[in-house]
Amino acid sequence: MITYCTGNLFSAPPGSILVHSCNAQGVWGAGGALQMKNRYWEAYKDFRKWLRLFMGYQGNPLGHARLFPRHSSSHSIASLVVSNGFGNTVDSAEAILGHTAAAIRHLLLQELKAAVEQKRPVRELHSPRINAGLFNVPWEQTEAIIRARLAAFNDGLPPHGYEGRPFHWTVWTP
Repeated sequence: MITYCTGNLFSAPPGSILVHSCNAQGVWGAGGALQMKNRYWEAYKDFRKWLRLFMGYQGNPLGHARLFPRHSSSHSIASLVVSNGFGNTVDSAEAILGHTAAAIRHLLLQELKAAVEQKRPVRELHSPRINAGLFNVPWEQTEAIIRARLAAFNDGLPPHGYEGRPFHWTVWTP
């Protein structure tokens, strides 16, 4: 389920996951990624470290997500790696959407696994209109992917040992 909220993404409820899309170069230099970097410097440093390790062992991180533990008193950060380039070298909208679908699946799997292991409900996901800014992907196309991924996961819940609520995604608009 997706809901919309007007306001500041960073006022999302404590304990939730703030989701943003980013490039595979480790540059959080503009848009939502820059806002995350400015607020959650430790998450940015962790992302850069994770990126170097990932590329050293597994290759290109496109289509993967990195879910960071809480870097503030209230939020965890999830980075969806959806474009190889940035600025004038972003991938095509079609490629970004494919990487977004894979990265969201990866994120939901990570959070579901943690919820089952910790015997807790899955946490709420909060984001801006990812991909719609500097990646220049029409929001409706990304929204359709989010809806499809959430439906696929939520239709399959609860897995063995999981008694929590389904995934919920809130999109924040200014």
